[in-house]
Amino acid sequence: MPKSLQQIEDYYISKGLAGEALRQALDKDEEFQTQLKEWREQVRNKYGVTESEENTYYLPKQEDYEILAKVKQLESVELNEHDRELVEVIKAQLLAEWRRPLLEKLEYLLEKYN
Repeated sequence: MPKSLQQIEDYYISKGLAGEALRQALDKDEEFQTQLKEWREQVRNKYGVTESEENTYYLPKQEDYEILAKVKQLESVELNEHDRELVEVIKAQLLAEWRRPLLEKLEYLLEKYN
């Protein structure tokens, strides 16, 4: 029976790897990469996330795919301005560089109310 992704990761952690060293070890582990690819494909299909979106957004957990799917669903309906902005902020949280959109929103609000 193949090891789970978590079991493989736990093995490297038990060897004292963490951070970048852990990431590099997992990147080189063929079993981990094969299972990760299969897992991503299953989750991508379940939530209707494209490979392009997967490359754009940081989606390490299934919940992140679910959030993106719900964001896409909300983007397809007519929202009021407040709800549309809320959805944009939530979507920005899925970006690897999520701080920039938050700073831009905060700067906008500061200009608006100062």
